[in-house]
Amino acid sequence: MRYSPKIQPIIFSNLFSSSACVALALMCIGLFSCSSNTSVSPSKVSAVGIEQFPMAVGDSWTYAVFDSLGNTLDTVSVTVESPGADLRQFSSVWVFKGTSYHDTMYVVVENSSVMMFEDPRSLQTGATITFPLVEGASWGKSPDSTVVYSATDVSVPAGTFDDAFRVDRHAVGFNYRLDSQRWIVPDIGIVQWDRTEFNLGPALNQRWVLMSYKRF
Repeated sequence: MRYSPKIQPIIFSNLFSSSACVALALMCIGLFSCSSNTSVSPSKVSAVGIEQFPMAVGDSWTYAVFDSLGNTLDTVSVTVESPGADLRQFSSVWVFKGTSYHDTMYVVVENSSVMMFEDPRSLQTGATITFPLVEGASWGKSPDSTVVYSATDVSVPAGTFDDAFRVDRHAVGFNYRLDSQRWIVPDIGIVQWDRTEFNLGPALNQRWVLMSYKRF
């Protein structure tokens, strides 16, 4: 069952410092008034279809993002925008804006897959999510593969949900490794994202937790 959020501290894995945890808990309290759209669901779902993954122009999410390399905590908004005439090959553009974090993802929806590109000129996807999400589903192959796990409970400042599918991606290359876990809730999107990336330097640990969201 989903229910409206209550003010409570968030417990982080020991990847993150205690000071960052305290800062994030305070940020959560300050932003709770912005949380919205939390609804009631009678039971866990067995699958998530592509039509249940929000991608409409105007949809937006706000995340608290902890970055281990800079020991920083940022608030990042993600907004779905129209690609414009010069990027008609894309279905939409996702714009990430924070105090120190800025990025753009170029999204293509093809058949049952959502493919995200970091560079509009590249043929290499930054991430792919293939629907429906159902326990045991997988795509890609070693050294870059993704597996879906069944719906589970997850609590973030935007609410507590019992229908979050965990999507795990593992990729390795020469002097490179990526471990990523996304929790995706039907009709809401990505509510939490943990990623560890090693690329010729200290490992980067990030955690994204959903603070609020808006659907169009």
